[in-house]
Amino acid sequence: MGKKRGIDQDDTQSRKKPAPYDPYNPRSPKASAQKDEDSEYKDIPQRFSNLHLRRTRYPITKSLHEFVKRTGRGQYEFSIPFHKLAGFHRIEWGVENSAKSILVRLEFLYREKSEYVGFCVHLLPGNLESKSEHTYCATDVPWKGSVACNTESNFLTDTLSQKLHEFLGQKRQSAKRVYDKIVEVASSNPAAKCYICAKALPCKVFRPLPCGEACRKKFKELPLTTRLSPFLRDPAVLDFLLCCLASTTWDQSAAPQTIATNLRTTTTCTTLPPTCPVGSGSIKNVLDSFPAISSGITVSMLLGPRRFQSEREDLLDWLCSEFDGTLVTAPKSARISEIPGDRQFLLLNSNIERQTTFDKEMRRSRIPAGGFAGFHGTPPENLFNIFKESMKSPRNIFYANEPVKSTYYVWKNTRGALGKWKNSAMGDVTALLGVEVAVRDLAYQGVEANSSRGTVMVRNVFLLPSSRHEDYQPTGKYRSVMFPTECRALPSMQNTYTQIKSGDLIKAMEKQGQDEEKEGA
Repeated sequence: MGKKRGIDQDDTQSRKKPAPYDPYNPRSPKASAQKDEDSEYKDIPQRFSNLHLRRTRYPITKSLHEFVKRTGRGQYEFSIPFHKLAGFHRIEWGVENSAKSILVRLEFLYREKSEYVGFCVHLLPGNLESKSEHTYCATDVPWKGSVACNTESNFLTDTLSQKLHEFLGQKRQSAKRVYDKIVEVASSNPAAKCYICAKALPCKVFRPLPCGEACRKKFKELPLTTRLSPFLRDPAVLDFLLCCLASTTWDQSAAPQTIATNLRTTTTCTTLPPTCPVGSGSIKNVLDSFPAISSGITVSMLLGPRRFQSEREDLLDWLCSEFDGTLVTAPKSARISEIPGDRQFLLLNSNIERQTTFDKEMRRSRIPAGGFAGFHGTPPENLFNIFKESMKSPRNIFYANEPVKSTYYVWKNTRGALGKWKNSAMGDVTALLGVEVAVRDLAYQGVEANSSRGTVMVRNVFLLPSSRHEDYQPTGKYRSVMFPTECRALPSMQNTYTQIKSGDLIKAMEKQGQDEEKEGA
């Protein structure tokens, strides 16, 4: 039998006379009666003919050489850098800035006289298994709702695997069509529609979310690694949210003596949401069992073999399913330089119901760009519930045009410092909120104003260093933070809100991610 030719080699052998038998070319002469030593591959021409991934039918054209290569008999790799995509929504997909490209491995397989395709999806760089350890998603079995070969999946690998499973299960595909499908999925915005039913959402959000309770039940069935990926791309956000959970439970006996009774209480107080799977009595121990959260941490690291492993998993499962906001570290272009402190966060969107109400108020007030800015102070035990849902009072949400005034309210219960857990990197800080107000003509009465809940949206989180604290009253009941005289942060904050609405902030964050990607290439 003549030498076999790979499907991506030049088609010169088939033009020679007499041409040797070529199992990859159905036009070549029939093989001799000699027994085929590679009989296990004798059906490859028919399979490739059916699937139309042959050099003679659909060659890997010059335009694809940069992205597609043949790695073995019936094996292909599609490697597409993110910066080559016209519009890649890194934040919405929950992809870390360290990820540079998509890698799809594809292999044609045969089982019980039936052809099928096995494939796996990865993001590079990453921990890739060796060839012998690949666990492919197979097109001859139903989709199982998880990514077989990628233990640390995210919304991109999960969605791309599901779409490719359906796409490759159809016949008459080609290398170009497979490439186009990968680009189509990777360039789409997963936050534009409900992640489960693909129904259009009534407001703009910046991470994949379910549209209602029915879809939320299915959303919770996704792998934890997928649902938690938006938090892992920004480790400081997850660290901060765990600090907010730590703030929900405290011992009242730790507070100073009250002037009225001169007595200490020993009551344990909590604002922990009732749906939280970890009770107030054990929340501190569970939080303290988490490892330090830094760049590159994975779910398997968070759930390592330590005490309270199952409780940590339950807590993370609840957090990424119940917290619908998109909280991100403020990029350099959106940091408010007038506010002291090393860490600032931005809440790009709240939950769908809350965000929809606020957007309606913005339209009703005919505000074309961002709303007015203000500062809102609240004790740390209220932070998590505010981020998860909204401020409780339906009316009279107070805010100020000077940060020093709002910090009085942070310390009104004598414990203004943000709660901490053992391995947190947040340090001893106080959290002050910046709010966007959907009012066309906002008139402060002195330094304060108030509006109904529907018109106020939390946007900024300022973590103020403890070194800036000073006593406001001798009793220590109120404390403030030393700010520059006549802090002029409001215009910068309002500019950030305008950028969020226009999409310029997201574009700037995407560009920042691309620049970091190219620098690391």
